[in-house]
Parts: sequence; structure tokens; C-alpha cells
Amino acid sequence: MKQIKRCIVAGGDERQIETANCLISMNITVFVLGLESASGLDARAVNITESKLPPYDAAFLPVPLSSDGVQLFAPFSSSPIFMTDLFEKLDKSVPVFAGRISPQARETADRFELRL
Repeated sequence: MKQIKRCIVAGGDERQIETANCLISMNITVFVLGLESASGLDARAVNITESKLPPYDAAFLPVPLSSDGVQLFAPFSSSPIFMTDLFEKLDKSVPVFAGRISPQARETADRFELRL
């Protein structure tokens, strides 16, 4: 398995903040999306937007992936993150980790050929 040096942590709640902080403590560069109003996030996390994703080795999406099958579960985000917009930009060759994936969200990921 390829070593993870850079990753994206997108959306989610305190569990995602803890994931980002843990990865940072392992000297992994962490790009965060949809955590703008979160507290407790390590200052070394790099905020990004979905319009231009930097190179990365893995993406960590929230649990649940979505509560409505349309938007990423992202209570700390300043604006909605639509799964189709994000999935379109994610690298198909990079592993994407998520949890509690509804059938509708799975179908959307499959349309974009993502490995969840």
C-alpha cells in the first residue's frame, strides 16, 4: 500500500476533527474542507475549497457520508458541499474512506467510479 503523505479530511463533526489532528500528529499534511467553523482543529491543517483540490494520497469523508443523500454531512461548513460536486473532483485512483453510506450516496459514488 502506498504511504499516505497528504490527505483530505472533508465535512463531518468532532470525529473528523480528531481524525485530522491524529493524521497531523503523524506528520501527514492534512487539507480540510468544510470545517471552517470547527474548534479544536490543529493550526497546521490547511483549509481548501472543493473548486481546486491539491494532490493527495487519501480522502477521509464523514460518518455519516450524507444525511440527505445529496449533501456531504458537514455541520461546520460555511456552505453546503454537494456530493456530486466533490465526487466529480476526487481522484478515482485514490482511496476514499467514509461511513454509514446510504444506498443513494453509494449510487452517486458509483456513478463517479469512486472506491469507497
